[in-house]
Amino acid sequence: MKKSALMSLGGALVLASLPAAAQFEYHGYYRAGVGVNSAGGDQVCFSMPGAATDMRLGNECDYSYEFTFQKKFNTDQDGPKWDATVMLGGYEIFPNHNLDVGVLQMFVSGTDLGDGVLKGATVWAGKRYYERVQMDVNDLFLLRADGDGFGVEGLDVGVGRAGYAMMYRSRGDNNTGTLDHLFKLTDIQSNPDGNLSLYLSLKLDTSSDKKDQSGNVVTAANEIEDGWQFSVIHRQQFDKVSNLLGLQYGKGSLSDLNLWSDGSGKAKDSKIVRLADEAGISLNDQTRLSVLGLYQRTDDGSGNTTTWYELGLRPTYTFNDIASVSWDVGYDILKPKGSDTRKLLKNTLALELRNGGNAVPRIRFFYTFAKWNDAVNQASANGPVFGWASGTTNPFAGETSGSSFGAQGEVWF
Repeated sequence: MKKSALMSLGGALVLASLPAAAQFEYHGYYRAGVGVNSAGGDQVCFSMPGAATDMRLGNECDYSYEFTFQKKFNTDQDGPKWDATVMLGGYEIFPNHNLDVGVLQMFVSGTDLGDGVLKGATVWAGKRYYERVQMDVNDLFLLRADGDGFGVEGLDVGVGRAGYAMMYRSRGDNNTGTLDHLFKLTDIQSNPDGNLSLYLSLKLDTSSDKKDQSGNVVTAANEIEDGWQFSVIHRQQFDKVSNLLGLQYGKGSLSDLNLWSDGSGKAKDSKIVRLADEAGISLNDQTRLSVLGLYQRTDDGSGNTTTWYELGLRPTYTFNDIASVSWDVGYDILKPKGSDTRKLLKNTLALELRNGGNAVPRIRFFYTFAKWNDAVNQASANGPVFGWASGTTNPFAGETSGSSFGAQGEVWF
């Protein structure tokens, strides 16, 4: 861990320890674990080559850590409220132990800065997580627009709440960059206990030619195609069922729906269509079922298409306030045009111990088994295996099945 990062983290912890009157809040999340694979080496995880994500339980070969420090202003007064937020954290693939800490968020926000449409709205500027819509069992971000920018959200426009943000993403030179315009209309009451959110994003290339010291024109490098995406997100809550449904379309530099990227490497006519649904069902006081279905079709702009299907199922049985057991199964099918269809089946059985009910901290012990076909091996030198330290080899090279087992601790607060 870098010395500067340690100093930053230490200073933030001192601030967070001040008395409540100082109006500081401290939140955090981290997960860390250990595991081995059945061939005898480091834990590995399994994911379909060409797919955007994988079923996550017992399939996280990483350390992830985020610590948020927030100073609140004017909380005991009428009128505008201000927040100053800093998040420190990082991400490392197991078993790397560097665990460097970086600044993940650093922004200022103000709420209730006026009456009318501004009442309840928030204006912000800085570096932040933004426009995150995430599925749980496969850890897929349907939307994610993290970056540096400014915006306003929560504008009451009657039918719902509107927002706009502008994000700038540098591509390594002062005349090459990407400008994102992010529009959203959320909290639209579509039906009883259901709400609809609409997201429109434009990714525009800001690259321009420039002159060198001799006056010669230097053409901008790394230019990208402009792109756009439109997403419809519906959330539904019934008595014992919650549901998240997403329908998305993207084109050009947003043909992968990665709002946080700089848009490089995408053709003008490339496009993507995605339909995803996830439901959480409480069958009784002790049994919960999570179900996921996903369809995605991409076109690279040259007629080369890839279709991806994912089905996921996670039943969980709770023995008492401390212990539960889950079975997590996912089946992925990926069909690239002109190539053999790839298939991957992943199973995880996990025993979880936790701090009462649905609370944290948690410790889970897991066994993960995966089976795949030869087309998966042909698609990648590593087959479906990922998540080991750089420089090591695929323990299941040429095989069509493999497994890992281990333990993981996780907490958020």
